[in-house]
Amino acid sequence: MESDLRHWLLIIGPLIVFGVILHGYFRMRSGNEKIKMDLDKSFLNKEKLSEGERFDTEFPNGGARVVENINLGFDEQESEVSEFENHLKKTSNEEVIRDHNTDLENIIALNIFSDDRELEGQQLLETVVDNGMVFGDMEIFHKFDSQDKIIYSLASAVEPGTFNISQISEFSTPGITMFMRIDGISDSEKNFEDMLDLAERISSEFDAQIYDETRSVLTRQTVEHIRQKIRNIKFKEIV
Repeated sequence: MESDLRHWLLIIGPLIVFGVILHGYFRMRSGNEKIKMDLDKSFLNKEKLSEGERFDTEFPNGGARVVENINLGFDEQESEVSEFENHLKKTSNEEVIRDHNTDLENIIALNIFSDDRELEGQQLLETVVDNGMVFGDMEIFHKFDSQDKIIYSLASAVEPGTFNISQISEFSTPGITMFMRIDGISDSEKNFEDMLDLAERISSEFDAQIYDETRSVLTRQTVEHIRQKIRNIKFKEIV
């Protein structure tokens, strides 16, 4: 039963979350809103932090926004599968894309799932923060460039895709979705390599598998195809 559940989450979860997150993602970009925020270090594992204080440069001192009262319902994942199916019928990714005059070809998504364990929130938090990601708007993680523009984001792969950062030590998820835009962003190839490196690190730490946006296992051939896709899109922007 658990194996069947993970199968459905792999098929349905990322698609729904991707549609929901994509809507907010383009809304923010079009509104030029700054969504970076500070994160209280108390949410991190203090023992690991003291070893190298490696996160000091990422999170300035000061107040932090705390996300409260978000019910992710991970104790009821099996019953939520049918809800995902119903929601999928009502919320079309095509509508989201059409509303923003955006082509899905300009989006790269990587999904990470483990067959036999949950991705634990505390460990996941420390991994993504160590890679320079910041907890921000829509209650998901974002990586920013030097001009505070989003280069890629990371969400939980089950609805609603958010992370309850105030209870991260109790949080777990069967998978995550990472995504980025190609068009209109400088250094897209470099950004993809950075996102891929983090995906591989998470995959290794959690003994998880990386899947592409078609929910197929990510292979070297797929990675090369994505790289060529980026080159083609960036070339079109130049000409």
